[in-house]
Amino acid sequence: MSGMTTAPQPYFTQCPDCATLFRVEALPKRARCGACGTVFLPARRQAQNLPLVFKPFVPEAFRLTALPTSMPVSAQNPPPPAGARFGGRVDADSSTEPEGPARAPRRRSSMLWALASLLLSVSLLAQLLLLQRDGLADHRPLRPVLAMLCEVAGCTLRPLRELDAWQLNDAELIPDPERAGMLLATGRLRHAADQRLELPLLQIELLDAGGGVARQGLFSADTYLAAEAATEDWRQGLAPNTSIAIELRLEDAGVTPDQFRFRLRKH
Repeated sequence: MSGMTTAPQPYFTQCPDCATLFRVEALPKRARCGACGTVFLPARRQAQNLPLVFKPFVPEAFRLTALPTSMPVSAQNPPPPAGARFGGRVDADSSTEPEGPARAPRRRSSMLWALASLLLSVSLLAQLLLLQRDGLADHRPLRPVLAMLCEVAGCTLRPLRELDAWQLNDAELIPDPERAGMLLATGRLRHAADQRLELPLLQIELLDAGGGVARQGLFSADTYLAAEAATEDWRQGLAPNTSIAIELRLEDAGVTPDQFRFRLRKH
């Protein structure tokens, strides 16, 4: 309409490398981007032709006036979406991580993997303990764990071995009244431990006149137990505060019955 003047349209130029947008009053022939240092030939753009995606920047050493970051954006020029690319680069402020509910499946997956790894480690440890249970059975702190594992796996755990807890009472070696040329060893075994113990080995030594060992033998529980004890389930060990009879026949080696020595040995 006549008599009306149109306000001059502002002009803008944009760095072709990092997409920083600058508002300019006078357009130089050559310019250096204050954001990335790129030298380029500025091209003028009117406000209605602004790019949809730009990177506002306020350079310190650039002569041209940069577009303020608080400049309102029209409906035709919406704010750049998160993670948008500027001039072939990703904005340093944008995040590549999904936000909100999108992270939940990844967290659940990580937790499931961690739980599966933990269960696998526990399973391998349990198998190792079961395979080595005989060697570990004498460690009191481990026995409850081994007993629980054996209960689940259906295996057996041998009784505890503690040689120092055993006592051999009323031990004697006499000529066998029923068999000529034989010696009869008798006595009673008991222990002072607080749980069942595995029966020890019994070593009998026959001594010569000088006190040296003329003959010796090492016997397991299945050979030295008396008939009354052999009927019990002695493989489960001897319970505390009980005793068990021993009875063993040896061939007479020509030594007097008072020349003998009993020892208890570990397996």
